[in-house]
Amino acid sequence: MCKKLVLAIVFLLVVPGMALSVEVYSDGERSLDLGFWGQAWYQWIEDGSASGNKDLNDFMVRRAYMGINGTITPMLDFSVNYAIDKAGKDAKANNDIQLRDAYLRAKLAGEALMVNAGRMWVPIGRTPSTKCLLSLDLDWTRGGLAGGAFFPSVAANRDDGVMLWGNVANDMLRYRLMIADGIDGPNNPDDKLRYAGQVSVSLFDPETGYFNPETYIGEKNVLSVLASFDMQDKLTSGDYRAWTAGVHYDQAIGGGAITADVAYTDIRHGTQSITYTNMSPGDNADIISAKAGYLFSIDLQPVIHYEMVSVDKEKDTAIYGVGVNYFIKGNANKLSLDVTQVDQEKEIGNTKDRVVVTAQMAVGF
Repeated sequence: MCKKLVLAIVFLLVVPGMALSVEVYSDGERSLDLGFWGQAWYQWIEDGSASGNKDLNDFMVRRAYMGINGTITPMLDFSVNYAIDKAGKDAKANNDIQLRDAYLRAKLAGEALMVNAGRMWVPIGRTPSTKCLLSLDLDWTRGGLAGGAFFPSVAANRDDGVMLWGNVANDMLRYRLMIADGIDGPNNPDDKLRYAGQVSVSLFDPETGYFNPETYIGEKNVLSVLASFDMQDKLTSGDYRAWTAGVHYDQAIGGGAITADVAYTDIRHGTQSITYTNMSPGDNADIISAKAGYLFSIDLQPVIHYEMVSVDKEKDTAIYGVGVNYFIKGNANKLSLDVTQVDQEKEIGNTKDRVVVTAQMAVGF
């Protein structure tokens, strides 16, 4: 494993990184930008092979996004992202380019009332920018590292639908209400729609964008309190319900900055399995998640993270780890290393204790 880790570090250091954003068209109010960002990974998973009894060593392109953003008028714009996720993972598959985000936005009353239509991130919990995460990846229970998201999606935590959202009260309150497809096909025999919503209150600097950085590296002071829900009736796994409450804190202190995030999620009749836990479709569960990091003046940010997955009538799974980020430029261009322990209350079959080591080189803009 040590030899593989050394090779991984060398690989991530010599892989050419490129962050590029180019305005390719501009004519008065109209404009068109092209951009790119990506993340290269090495990952070692104890007993991570398909058989569950051999270690897994894996190099992959975790994310590679090509973005197209355009403005048609001050009231109308759009965003499109094509992506490759986990290219080369394990069986060397996942090389297909997929439509990740594709939505039109109309500002009906400035930023107080906007409508997005198309494919977009589901607003259950904090909507993170995966370019600017605190820990190396998303939470385990939202599809990070080797985990899986607890909520349904058509592609990487996105769904197809329409969303009303906006910023009011001097940009201190942001709201979102989404109607989307959710689970489709035979698992939704009555073709019921999905409903999701979110309200967040900013007590320090406002957060008004669609995505939220998980760390502002001292450039913004944020104290945000959030509540959200997600629901879809009459699925074969039951009436799906989930709600989340969370607090995010980010503040410059002395010559550095502290970032912390804590959240609680309640799930009834869940629709998804979560890797290496006892969570299966139809289960009820609670998830507690917390993470914190401190940015030193030398651009190093140690990070700790913790999640507890408690499934009704099943044994709990704790997922915790430590990591470090070295920032090269801004909060998106960095080198990261993470060591995570998956700790079972009781090992049963392939649901057993594991260690996951992940190294990353990330570029973005």
